[in-house]
Amino acid sequence: MAEPKNETVAQEQLNMDAGPPKLSELLDRGWKIFEEVDTTNEAIASSNIQVKVKRGISMLEEASRMVAQLALFSRNEEMEEIATADLKYLLLPALLGALTLKQTSQEKRLEIVQTARVYFMDFLRRCKEYSITRFELPKTDDKGTTAEGSENECSTAKVNQLASANT
Repeated sequence: MAEPKNETVAQEQLNMDAGPPKLSELLDRGWKIFEEVDTTNEAIASSNIQVKVKRGISMLEEASRMVAQLALFSRNEEMEEIATADLKYLLLPALLGALTLKQTSQEKRLEIVQTARVYFMDFLRRCKEYSITRFELPKTDDKGTTAEGSENECSTAKVNQLASANT
């Protein structure tokens, strides 16, 4: 049973050595890691699982940076204007939020939850901007806590700021 895992790690290493991974590869690998972690029978706090979680987060954060650099999404476009092949990248913030919540550090628990909240809010903001759903996002202050009368700022820059703080 250990051989398939070793083969997967060896294959990932070969792919990494061949040059920088493509955006689609980063998303696919990060998503696969999320599914492995989400369905494993192994304790979520085990070092093996936590290493996978960190690797998955790293891959998805890199994919998010690439999406931002490529400007795949714009606030002034409609859902119909997004290339079909690019729709899956709308899920990046949600995957990052879900994988972030798989981290088990008790000392950093509040920071982990706040980071995941930023990712989830970014995902919900994108859904609202593209009219995927209709709802009002909770207004937040600069610390990410709910506050009446302040503007919601879950920008890609804020996500990248949190992502770089976690690396």
